[in-house]
Amino acid sequence: QVSSCLSPTRVCMMFLDTLHTWLCNGRACLCCDGVDKRKRVGVIDETFAADGPDEEACLGGAKREFDVFLIHDSNTKLGLSIDRNSDGMLRVADVLGGDTSIGLWNMEHPKKAVQKNDLIVSVDARNKEGQTDCGHMLLKIRKPILNTVILSV
Repeated sequence: QVSSCLSPTRVCMMFLDTLHTWLCNGRACLCCDGVDKRKRVGVIDETFAADGPDEEACLGGAKREFDVFLIHDSNTKLGLSIDRNSDGMLRVADVLGGDTSIGLWNMEHPKKAVQKNDLIVSVDARNKEGQTDCGHMLLKIRKPILNTVILSV
């Protein structure tokens, strides 16, 4: 018996598997062929995007970790180009602006803008009632740690 309900974990695994396939095949840009400008994409609910404790700076000068809530469908480009860093984590290689899901998020949330070299810590699919929905996406983004190298002569 197969359940028609997708758990957030299963959706996350499907998304990461798709990312892995695209990266291995040389396709590092997550986008669709068309954009429907009549559809509203971006933030699910303003209360989800309110600044909270996850907005604070981390120890050692590292920037913060925060959630990005997107409504994404097949008519809208996601707007991310992704690759892997040296530790094997998913890294944002480029961000496309404009009418992409990420572009609209960045315009609506400049303090939580997704930028080049950010790390994708986790991916989940849920709406504000906690129900699984493939059209809603939650990305947990971590700003990269700034490393300082000191050379002694």
